[in-house]
Amino acid sequence: MNIATQHHFHFRKHFTTLVIPLLLVALLSSMPTYANDLEVKKPTVDIGGAVRVNYGIKDYDQTSKNRNGEFDLELLALDVDATYEDWYLDAQYRFYRGQDFDTIHHALIGFNVNPENQVEVGVVAVPFGVAPYIGNSFWFSGAYYLGFEDDYDTGIKWKHQGDDYSFDLAYFHESEYSSSDFNRYSFDVADETVGAKGGYYTVGDGTNLAANEEAGQINARFIKNYDNFNVGVSGEIGRIYNSNNAETADRYAAALHTEAKFGLWKVKAQGIQYEYDETADIGTQDGTIAISGFNFASDIASKGRVGILNISREIPINNRFIDSATCYNDFTHIKGTSDNDLGNDESMQNVTGCMLAKGGIYTYLDVIAGKNMYFAGGSGIGTQGADDWDTRFNLNIGWYF
Repeated sequence: MNIATQHHFHFRKHFTTLVIPLLLVALLSSMPTYANDLEVKKPTVDIGGAVRVNYGIKDYDQTSKNRNGEFDLELLALDVDATYEDWYLDAQYRFYRGQDFDTIHHALIGFNVNPENQVEVGVVAVPFGVAPYIGNSFWFSGAYYLGFEDDYDTGIKWKHQGDDYSFDLAYFHESEYSSSDFNRYSFDVADETVGAKGGYYTVGDGTNLAANEEAGQINARFIKNYDNFNVGVSGEIGRIYNSNNAETADRYAAALHTEAKFGLWKVKAQGIQYEYDETADIGTQDGTIAISGFNFASDIASKGRVGILNISREIPINNRFIDSATCYNDFTHIKGTSDNDLGNDESMQNVTGCMLAKGGIYTYLDVIAGKNMYFAGGSGIGTQGADDWDTRFNLNIGWYF
């Protein structure tokens, strides 16, 4: 071995002897830091919920009048929110004591693509109409009982927030529960054959009962924001499947909507046109179709127009008992436009009241009046019914935490 080779050998030997241990030390010293990073990146979880009590008295219910109304623990809710890096979970489950059922309100997993875009999968809010909803009162607007406000279905949604606009696009495979299960929070198409055994307010002679269900739905909503108001347009197309005869039919809905603020005053307005195909394939040839929610089902007009005008004013108070009050009048007019007389009548709902807020405590004092309006003395919506107005006084106190 020559001198040059010996020096080269000794150099490699010393390099290996010195450098490799140093690399091992560096690697080992980095492992605790890596472990600490893993510990730091644990998901964050928040548990919350709500408790609500309710008192109501109905002028159209003799039992309610004889008992001076009903008072009950109306709602218990469990809320779970979690985040991990760009992922998030949002779910709520509700127990309704007054209606004797429990249900999912929403349950979704979301991903923050970037600050402007999110994708959500699960039981998610349907993007349609004024966001997040048009109603000011505890009762929402009449559109809620048609399935066009605060509705939740099972699917996937993309949300985009621009500088002065928002855009939502969603596909829903089905409603949150089977159409034969009326124990749902939001209103969706009902299986009439199941409801005919009880809990279904049918219009007419109860013929043409169909086992209908929602089978695919696409929603899109665009809202353009200006200094003190916004203007939006919403669209919905979908199919109804009748499992009795394996037939399908189409449906659609479209809406124009706006929300404006003038100081402490706020105005919300919305017009909706909706239509289910009137065909024997899904039992709508009589001009009606059944939808369900809150443990009951009722007929609605298979075609209709909806007009909503809601006005409210915020009143700052800021004392020990109340932070602010918001007083409002919410009015909804619904006109069934079916070619068949059973689905060609009008329904109206008017709610006058105030919402008192103190931290997470919200108190609603409402007088709700309805004409031929489901949940206000009527048997359906936009269907053949009574011309009398029915009234209900309602007090609801809820603590959201």
